[in-house]
Amino acid sequence: PPASIPVEATLPVELTDFTGTVDARGMAVLHWATAVERDINYFALERSADGIAFAEADRVAAAGTSSQRLAYQWPDPQRLARPTYYRLRQADRDGAVHYSAVVILTPPAPRVRLARMIEVYPNPSAGQLVHLLLQGFEGEALTLHLADALGRPVFAQALTPTEVQCRAQLALPAGLSPGTYVITLA
Repeated sequence: PPASIPVEATLPVELTDFTGTVDARGMAVLHWATAVERDINYFALERSADGIAFAEADRVAAAGTSSQRLAYQWPDPQRLARPTYYRLRQADRDGAVHYSAVVILTPPAPRVRLARMIEVYPNPSAGQLVHLLLQGFEGEALTLHLADALGRPVFAQALTPTEVQCRAQLALPAGLSPGTYVITLA
């Protein structure tokens, strides 16, 4: 009778993880790591809008053969507009292919931006401290310009609101004559 010899089949790659991250701008980066690689040709990143029909987005060269942990990453050049499905196709040098589990990445929720608003008070100031309320300018570097009724510059102040609603005191020059002034933000 013929003798049977058990053959231990080992996969050419031991994929330890396949994950992804999305930044605040909606840009995705896929990360994966291998514990072992044997005669691997490349990794292909595949993208899908529905999780069914995948298309190759790019290829990343594999180490080929390695017995140590290797980490890879791939930044998707396309901004995410909707949930996107990714999978990793591993191509061996002998032509065989293997697929990872599917990762679904979702773009960040759009930020609700409040309408921009500027209030100056008290108006008229009658010599009191003048305050400014800014809404919807958070994170923007602004310069407030104060000009007299003839358009001549009188004062400038830099502001960078850190919150959706920001209150600031205007450091107006001492001895400012009573009159009509125009404030602009740039």
